[in-house]
Amino acid sequence: MRPGDRRPPAFEFGPAFRWVGIAVRAAGALLAAWLVVWLGLGGRADYVDGPPHGWAVVAGAWTGFGGLAAAGAAGILFVQQLVLAVLERVDRGPLFPGLLQARGQRGRQREVGVSPSKKDSKNA
Repeated sequence: MRPGDRRPPAFEFGPAFRWVGIAVRAAGALLAAWLVVWLGLGGRADYVDGPPHGWAVVAGAWTGFGGLAAAGAAGILFVQQLVLAVLERVDRGPLFPGLLQARGQRGRQREVGVSPSKKDSKNA
């Protein structure tokens, strides 16, 4: 890109993109809490001991599930915001305006007239 060329950025995310960051931070915090409960507070050892599981196993399971749910929500929100940004960019015009200058006129030539070979085939 030349220094004097002032094109807008390719994609601009909207203000709702902050929810993606919030969901990612929540997922990270919940998964870190799960690791602390599971490894540090004896959740794994309690799980290996047998079926009457203690609070560490239950708390670890719920924090792990919450972390996975938050990560899934962050992924869905990211894809939604990406699609909206792409659609807004497409509404503003072509992404690469000089890409089809030579070949972009080809469709208009076809609309103007019918080629001689097609005229001959209709008459025959």
